[in-house]
Amino acid sequence: MYKAIAEERAATERAIAGIVGDDDARRLVELGESLRIVEVLPEKPATAIERALALMETREGRATLATRTWDTV
Repeated sequence: MYKAIAEERAATERAIAGIVGDDDARRLVELGESLRIVEVLPEKPATAIERALALMETREGRATLATRTWDTV
């Protein structure tokens, strides 16, 4: 299991434990694992302008965009 997922699960379990207790929290978190939603990424935009606009939506995308030219977008 990835470290970030394990930390998220532990934090969730602690928060739930504060409401329903340790045993029930553990059981509820285990039940919730089967309900985890997988994020679906949209298709890659067709044009360089659309790809550049998509990159501008996030901080990481803007950092990536700053290092690219139109040929590599």
